[in-house]
Amino acid sequence: MISRPRDVDKLLIIVVGLLLLIGTVVVYSASAMFAGSRFGSDTFFFQRQLIWLGLSVAALFITMRVNYRALCKLAWPLLIISMILLVVVLFTREVNGAKRWISFGFFGFQPSEIFKFSLIVFLAAMLSAKREKITQMSSVIFPLLPVIMVGFGLILLQPNLGTVLVLAASTFILLFIAGVRKRLLAVLVGGMASVSFLMVYVIGYKRARVDTFLESVSDPLLASYQVKQSILAIGSGGLFGKGLGRGSAKLFYLPAPHTDFIFATLAEEGGFIVATLVLILIGILVWRGINIAIHSPDLPGFYLATGITLVVFCQAMTNLMVATAMIPATGLPLPFLSYGGSSMLITCAAIGILLNISRYTVETPQLFKSRVN
Repeated sequence: MISRPRDVDKLLIIVVGLLLLIGTVVVYSASAMFAGSRFGSDTFFFQRQLIWLGLSVAALFITMRVNYRALCKLAWPLLIISMILLVVVLFTREVNGAKRWISFGFFGFQPSEIFKFSLIVFLAAMLSAKREKITQMSSVIFPLLPVIMVGFGLILLQPNLGTVLVLAASTFILLFIAGVRKRLLAVLVGGMASVSFLMVYVIGYKRARVDTFLESVSDPLLASYQVKQSILAIGSGGLFGKGLGRGSAKLFYLPAPHTDFIFATLAEEGGFIVATLVLILIGILVWRGINIAIHSPDLPGFYLATGITLVVFCQAMTNLMVATAMIPATGLPLPFLSYGGSSMLITCAAIGILLNISRYTVETPQLFKSRVN
């Protein structure tokens, strides 16, 4: 039985609020010059970010009041709708060499973001239903493999390898925690590695970026232009930064300073202090997510909270590793901070579900219970 609802995790709300606030300020600072040059208004991106911020906060408070168990019952409809949208997006106009957005005038969104959330809901529902047969390969592979093949395949066709890698890592860790056999996990990892190799070295998707990154491992001077500019921006910030609005990397030196490389802009203008603060806030968010998962009252809550936390963590780490030249550029936004409506909206909606689970947490950790309700 689920206990009576109580107050949500207030610390998690505060952390998300601070990240959104910092992100909104940095988006304005990072995008003003480019927006003024291209659109004639230095607040072009800032105004749109404010609209998406309002919608995202509203989504958070709405999903916070939706019982997560009811959401798990909608796993299949959500998954099917998201896959249909992944098909539709392939027939849209190409932007920057990819077909990732469905646009309706001012409003536009990425179906991959919806699939990302739907997949976590599906995994939570499936792993909960299969808890007695979780070690049997047939009980897991039959419902999961078609979803992964179709969903990931459609995202790769956009192409969007970065999102697939984040989802693959999150899915793998969640299945490992659930107790799925190592043989199945090895099959999934081998399959994803093979697909990634084919995408990069056979089809040629982002091969230049990968080759440049591998060359830069032995000689940093061979790093790609955008990575060099990112490192220069981060390093030039020093301890206290150059000050808000005084960064130079965004003056057409650093590509995507308000999206993929917003952390570089933040580090340059806010310095080591602000950059560390953001990392601490992300760490607290992950800690609260894990705590909510461990103390959830049932398996659906445990898997759902764990999956949401994993996706946010994996995407944040991927973005930060790109900005610091640890991996090749992937084109993923930094959660809560980067400019981008659909990413922020879906992420905040997912955090709302995490907050809903926190209303039912129990004192005895789920991982140490002798039985599952």
